Amino acid sequence: MFGRECFLFVLLVPCLAVGGAGCGRNNSSTAAAVAKVRPLEDVGDMYRMYMIDQRKPPTKVLDFRPFQDANPEGYRAVKEGSVAVVWGVKLTDLAMEGSKDSPDEVLAYEAKVPAEGGLVLMKNRTVKTFTPEQFKAAPRAAGK
Repeated sequence: MFGRECFLFVLLVPCLAVGGAGCGRNNSSTAAAVAKVRPLEDVGDMYRMYMIDQRKPPTKVLDFRPFQDANPEGYRAVKEGSVAVVWGVKLTDLAMEGSKDSPDEVLAYEAKVPAEGGLVLMKNRTVKTFTPEQFKAAPRAAGK
């Protein structure tokens, strides 16, 4: 009986290893998608945190500076200009989810969106993919 259990173990371990390797590929594509969205999510987090701390909306990139350590990708993207922000927008829902704010108003976007399309952060802090035409038609959140 011991020999049979060892035989099954020897057969099953390589099968599990191969199955696990297949899962790894899905994880890397998921990680790539998360990495692409992260700067805009960071911007949403910084916007919310600034509103909580200052009780007013941010109006410039330096307003995000206190939050750069927690949101390095978003801060860098805004500072370098690869993400544009609609400044001065008052968020009404400061909860993590932001679900009570508008899902239709643009709060920030990849700088390439007007010409090429890409990722857009909405006022409720969800990220959507827009074509240039969709972006042109989308309302901007009311800011300064």
